Amino acid sequence: MIFEMTVQIRVPDMEEGQKWYEELFQRKPDFVPHEGFAEWEVVPGSWLQLAKGTPAKGSGPLRLGVLNMEKEKNRVIHDLNVENFEIYSLRVSENKL
Repeated sequence: MIFEMTVQIRVPDMEEGQKWYEELFQRKPDFVPHEGFAEWEVVPGSWLQLAKGTPAKGSGPLRLGVLNMEKEKNRVIHDLNVENFEIYSLRVSENKL
């Protein structure tokens, strides 16, 4: 079961990019941990990250939060014919679920 999602978009000019997304969302970022990085929670549990950098061709990174990481990894490999991949974990406290 997926319960959270984060999508990252890279922009060469952070100031201009952040201004554009502030206009799109009609508000300032919800989280700015450091220079060159800003995040908006678009809907509960779904975030858009804006990062200074070279835009990627095609789609950017996608992070999905799941309750059972190994089970979901096996499911997408088997059911969706995805090549085996490494897991990068963001631990979420169970009291937040």
